[in-house]
Amino acid sequence: MYVNYSKTMYKKINYLTTIAKKRSLTSYFFHKASSRVLPVETSVPRLNTSKATPSVYNTIKRMLVATGAMVSSIKLYLYRDGIFYTYITLRMQSNEYDINSCFIDALYISRLFNAPIYARDQVIRCCGIKVTKEQIEQALKETSIT
Repeated sequence: MYVNYSKTMYKKINYLTTIAKKRSLTSYFFHKASSRVLPVETSVPRLNTSKATPSVYNTIKRMLVATGAMVSSIKLYLYRDGIFYTYITLRMQSNEYDINSCFIDALYISRLFNAPIYARDQVIRCCGIKVTKEQIEQALKETSIT
């Protein structure tokens, strides 16, 4: 029997953007109900940048599709000691499997499958930054090009 725990234990967060620095990436998400922006910083992955072969993420996608599995979501389930612990949730037939993954791999794979992203409420409360409409408008005014 399939039980969708995503709606009860996790809150949907919307991907905003990822900003690259020299040695890290910061991905930003927004949880509308709490008006919190969740920044997630990770190290820069070493990707296969060769044009001659597919990326490892594209290979994973093709393998999952070939076996009938789909990525149904990713879930940020814990933040501890500066690390965001993440599941990639796979669906095969009527079963779901949570596969532990580093955050950046889960993010890349979720983007390939257009899968929703969820976070536990305690992760959002602990690591999210409360923002108001006024703060966003002010920041946009300060950064606008004239």
